[in-house]
Parts: sequence; structure tokens; C-alpha cells
Amino acid sequence: MMRRKITTSLVLAFFVFVQAGAHAQKPNSYYTYWPKYYEFRQDIQMVEIVFGVADVQEAFRYSRMNSAMPVPDPNPHVYIFRDRQGKILKVYNLCGAPVDSYKILPPTEVKTKDLNKHQVTRYPIVENCGMYGRVSMRIFDIYKHANANLELARWGVVDQLGTMLVFPQYEKLSVVTDQNFMMAMSKGKWGILDENGKRVQPFVFDELECWSYNGGMFLGKRKNKYSYYNSTGRQINTREYDFGEIFWSRRALVAINGKYGFIDSTGAEIVPLIYKNAKSFYYNVAIVGDGKKYGMINNQGQVIQPLEYDRITDDYDEKMMVVVGYFGFKDGKQYHFNREGKQTGVKNP
Repeated sequence: MMRRKITTSLVLAFFVFVQAGAHAQKPNSYYTYWPKYYEFRQDIQMVEIVFGVADVQEAFRYSRMNSAMPVPDPNPHVYIFRDRQGKILKVYNLCGAPVDSYKILPPTEVKTKDLNKHQVTRYPIVENCGMYGRVSMRIFDIYKHANANLELARWGVVDQLGTMLVFPQYEKLSVVTDQNFMMAMSKGKWGILDENGKRVQPFVFDELECWSYNGGMFLGKRKNKYSYYNSTGRQINTREYDFGEIFWSRRALVAINGKYGFIDSTGAEIVPLIYKNAKSFYYNVAIVGDGKKYGMINNQGQVIQPLEYDRITDDYDEKMMVVVGYFGFKDGKQYHFNREGKQTGVKNP
């Protein structure tokens, strides 16, 4: 299974995000929304409507009680584009709700300090996302995406002015790299698009993920083989792997025929595929093994602790939630190493 899918959202993380938005509305509903006002571009302003719950503790209390109305996953943000007089020019992602469902301030009443700067130049839009029966929702009916149906929805992209660049045609779509390249799904397969929607990698991947390292790096899986792509969708290494992970400490763990090694962001196999066991790098140190004994290497592949330990475990600080060192065990003794892999102590366990 691939880890850390970028398209997966957690309710808690979503709540933290929307809590930062200004002008939270306070309807008589369990769910709520936040308008975020952006700086004008060419006399056009984007207002982004994001959704959350009125009280996150109550949300999880309801979930723990196995409520008939569990907290839903976050739904697509609504994008409203208007001129300086407040006239609405374009609206996307309404999912069946009328635009006047959302109370937003006139442009003249939005304080300059509350205006957000655009962090990206592309925004995903969705069509065919009608809703289930709103009238039966009662107090839960914010009819503002709480029950949007995305099963048959199709995704596209607009720019900061609301101009449609990619017509909604994909089953899923996310803008994921610094260059606004996208990962999209068509007929159940993933592919990579450039900022204008041109296909740069075909729709052949069973799984695809992207993370922010080096401007955005893709890891694709097809036919149980893994391959890597940079922020513009170019494959960095023509070799496909039996196993692949995302980059940690500038290295990605890969394997072929049960032998593990590491590549860098150019695709170079900076640590040869010679180890029977390996864990991802953490602060430039990785635990490796030959199937019987374990040691540690640095991110250049140099052995900093020989493969002579029966096992090596992380020294994890629960309070700081970080690895602060390592424990190695051999000959009935426990050795301690700092985060750089240097021995700092030894004792009988």
C-alpha cells in the first residue's frame, strides 16, 4: 500500500485549516463555513468558501457516540469571482446550492488586512455534484456541501480570474506542485497534467501520490511497479522498482528482487540496492541490515555503524514526537547512539 495520499483529508486537519480563515459564519447549524477574501487581480476578486464544523470537539463527540450523522469529509470549496462593485461574474462548485446561501461582505467592507494573497494560480472546480435530499436534513441541512454527491462529479481547473482552463472531465483532480502541475484520474487510472491541462504522463497509474519535497515529487504505481517523477512530471529514473517510498531526508527507499537501496531527487541510486533490510532515512541516518545483523549508514551510503547488531530501534521522544537517537543491541548489551549515529553510551539492558 502507498503511504500519505495527498488526496486524503482528515476532519481535524481540515478544521485547523479553516479555523484560520476570517469571518466565520455562525448559522444555527452543526456545520458552518468561512469566506476567505483574496486580493484583486485585474479588478477581479476571488472569494473562497471553505467548510467545517462549528465545534470540533462536539464533532468528535458525535462520532464517538456513533451518531446517525457522522462528520462528513470536507467537500469542494466554492469559488466566487466578482468585480469591484460586488457583481458576481462566475461561481464554481456550488453543487446544487444557490449562491445566496453564503453571506459574504461587499468588497468595500472587507478590510485590507483580511485579504489573502494567492498562494497558487490554479483552483480545482467540479461539475455534476448535485445533492441528496436537502429538505430531510433539518438542522444538519446547511445544504452547503454537507451532503454533496461526488460519485459522478467531474473535475477541471480555473485560474485566479475564474477563467476555465481545463473543462471538468476527470474523476479526480488535484493541483499539487509548485509549477501547478496536477494529478488527475480518468477511467480509474491516474495521470499527470501540466498547468494548462496538457497530459505529460499517461493515465496508466493504479496509484499516484505527490509530496512537496523539491517543488513536488510524484510516486506512481502501475502493475505493482514503482516509478518517480519530478515537479514537471518528468520521470527521474527509467528504472522501475518492486518497492518504493516517498522521500525522507532527501532520499527515497527503493527495492528490486528483495534488495534495498536509496535514490536521490535526480533518480541516482545514491545507496546501491544491496541490503536485505532497510528503513527510511531520518536526519541523514538509516538503519540497514543483511538479513541477520543490523547497522546504520549516512545518506551517502557510508557505513557509520557496522552491521553487527542483533537489532536497532529508534529512541523516540514522545513529548517532542521526534526520533532523538537509536538503541543497538548485541552481546547482551544495549548501545545508545545520537541522531547522527554516533555512540553515546553502553549499558546492560
